[in-house]
Amino acid sequence: MCERGSKKPVSRGSKSNWASMESMLKERSPSPLRSTIHARTTEPRDSLGFSPKLARSFQDNSPCGAASGRLRVEIFFSRGILGSQAKRGLGVKAQAADHADHSAPSMVALLGRRDEPTDGVRDYCSLLAEALRRRGVTLKLAESFWERDGWLRELWNLWKQSWKWRGEWVLMQYTALAWSRRGFPFGVLAVLALLRARGVRTAVVFHDVRDDRPHRLLDRFRIAFQYAVMRTASRWADRSILTVPVEQVPWLNPTQTKATFIPVGANISEAGFSTKSNGRRPGTPRTVTVFGVTGGVGIAPECVDIGYAVKHVSNRVGALRLVVLGRGSEEAEPMLRREFDGTRVEVSVLGLQPAKDIERILSEADVLLFVRGHISTRRSSAIAAIPCGLPIVGYRGSETGGPITEAGVELVVQGDREALAEALRRVLAEEDLWRELHQRNLRAYAEHFSWDAIAERYIQTMASDCPQSALLTDPLPTHAVSPAEPKL
Repeated sequence: MCERGSKKPVSRGSKSNWASMESMLKERSPSPLRSTIHARTTEPRDSLGFSPKLARSFQDNSPCGAASGRLRVEIFFSRGILGSQAKRGLGVKAQAADHADHSAPSMVALLGRRDEPTDGVRDYCSLLAEALRRRGVTLKLAESFWERDGWLRELWNLWKQSWKWRGEWVLMQYTALAWSRRGFPFGVLAVLALLRARGVRTAVVFHDVRDDRPHRLLDRFRIAFQYAVMRTASRWADRSILTVPVEQVPWLNPTQTKATFIPVGANISEAGFSTKSNGRRPGTPRTVTVFGVTGGVGIAPECVDIGYAVKHVSNRVGALRLVVLGRGSEEAEPMLRREFDGTRVEVSVLGLQPAKDIERILSEADVLLFVRGHISTRRSSAIAAIPCGLPIVGYRGSETGGPITEAGVELVVQGDREALAEALRRVLAEEDLWRELHQRNLRAYAEHFSWDAIAERYIQTMASDCPQSALLTDPLPTHAVSPAEPKL
């Protein structure tokens, strides 16, 4: 494809062409944004060159807000409004349609195989999309059906679909079993190679980063293969989003400049944020909640940990209620009931629950007991307690670090059941400690774990990787954001 008036072809994916196009526009007019948007259109404009529709779409969408008196427009792609219109030489109708498509930044979340019965990665993307939408950014969800269609057909379908993703960020959501049946995710690299060939800007969101459990020889080989795939994917992608701090990732160089740490948020909405702000109700049994139990071979040791800690506390503080919900809870029910048979602990197993009920259950509890390995910033089932102000007792491990340690957590060395039981007793028995942990949770949520804070981190990360990522304009005049047509 060539520019009008020139025989020289223009490459859509070249940053140098973006720079040359920008310099050409500057020579034609002192306002490159205005001259580009005004090209070949007779639509009324305000003094800044914005159409009424575009000006209204910008109103209060900026992270800076209306109170700052300035409008910060984030553009996450090097071929945005300026590049796409100037390069293509569109007519009035086609250019107006293209302008509407790019009036707000957009990204794509690419998902692999669906997890059953619950899918935390899809919940993550849905909640992130909602938070980004509040900032004027669209996150579209796309799904890969490689398991149903086979890899060859799926890659062909992805090739046909990805042409319209040029100029957008594609956030590839990585877990080993989302892109392979048996934990050898070679397909991740095939998808990344295809997207690179399409000229798409890619970021890989690593929801799995390490596995420290003891394994057989085959399992150790599988983990080494996964580390090699993740290392290669991180090198091929334009950006790597890690759900744990960079220094805690065993396969990545800590000086890697393309890697950014963004913690996950709670896999529920924000409705329970301050429900329990007035403390615990006197005269009622203390409630210990367990959100999620690992299935398979991990179920027995977790049930033993839960049984030991809760029975120890019951002998010290009196009758307790144990509420177990979420994935794996129904599978663990027979073993848990045997653990507490003949004790002063009332056991309630709820299974899978809708998000609204999870908020209510956590907000009515006194403490969350987390024994599914160690707590980290990628454990959404533990982080779910933070917006409710619910103190957390659990294990620390190789992934445990800030900002999860700034929240209301009492952590002990993994496997130390005596220390776990004592930490649980202190949280339930000491009111001052409970209130301190409660307040720390609320602060940590506002600063690090709210979906608004996470969305802002994504915006900053994606924008910082583009040379023309942020435009600062003067305050919009009143008529620029009015729903009425401007006076001519």
